[in-house]
Amino acid sequence: MPRHLVSRRALMAITASVTLGMASVAANADDPVSFADETVNIVLFAGPGAPPDIWYRTLAPYLQRHLPGNPDINFINKPGAGSMISANYTAQALDPDGLSVGTMNAVAMDRAARGDTSARFDLRDMRIIGANQLTRVMPVNLDGIETIDDLINSENEVIIGMESDATPYFEAFFGLTGINARIISSYQRFPQTLQAFRTGEVDAMPMSNIEWQTFGPSLAEEGAAAIWQMGYLNADGEVVGVEIPPIPTGHDVVRQVNPDAVGGEAWNVMTIAAAGQSISNEVWAPPGTPDAYVEAWRDAFVAATSDPEFIATHLESYGIEPSWTDGAQAREVVDQILALYGR
Repeated sequence: MPRHLVSRRALMAITASVTLGMASVAANADDPVSFADETVNIVLFAGPGAPPDIWYRTLAPYLQRHLPGNPDINFINKPGAGSMISANYTAQALDPDGLSVGTMNAVAMDRAARGDTSARFDLRDMRIIGANQLTRVMPVNLDGIETIDDLINSENEVIIGMESDATPYFEAFFGLTGINARIISSYQRFPQTLQAFRTGEVDAMPMSNIEWQTFGPSLAEEGAAAIWQMGYLNADGEVVGVEIPPIPTGHDVVRQVNPDAVGGEAWNVMTIAAAGQSISNEVWAPPGTPDAYVEAWRDAFVAATSDPEFIATHLESYGIEPSWTDGAQAREVVDQILALYGR
């Protein structure tokens, strides 16, 4: 992929970073980066108490342990618009001094990669720190529906609730499999959709595999079953599924019921969405953040997510180990998605 010139905004940010005090001076010299006596900021795309908010706050003590100088960590919640509010805030409102990073999910990243005008930034200018690898599973609560084969063979309509930005994958999947589904995409946040699912307003909803580990036991008692997953794109460019829960990917299902669709336009829509699951909950630094600080954040996230104490906490809380994609690998995935969109 050709390299692009630095944007005017990124150039201004780089220039401004020179005047932002000792933090930037250290980054522009050969001195090691240190956050000692500093407070660093992490912008979260989820509201307080939402699953992603809890995940990052649980990680915080280990991140503090591994950031040079062990700074205090301040969280700024900016939920809404499929994480685009947080993404735009990260790109436009945070100083590129190395002391602040932000988050977005794969939905906002995909919109930005497509050139959606709601994204007021260019992914090629942003500095990705890394990402939590997750995928979405589909729990369904309908009498007689316990597996994806049950749903395929059912003539009854299934009503799916989700955020509007998540619809392209599911529209493609239902179109290729012939499942009788109706999508209600007016839900803006996870708690709203979950409430609609629990009350029977909708029959199904997508949620991350970690969210399923959290809410799945109680939902299963109410009759819900997770019956397929989006999966993620592995290093060989294949869509594969997570082992927990042990359910097929949408790509597996399409191969089963509509093999002629493999490689077509709708199939590619599903593949792009699966690639986004490889970097589902992403951490970014704003354009112009000095390289030394980007690397310090990258190293700290890798060390924190592989810290034995955090792994034990994660296993106890979610029943699965954390899966972190480092910054270099995450950048490759983003560039692949940009290329798939011809950008």
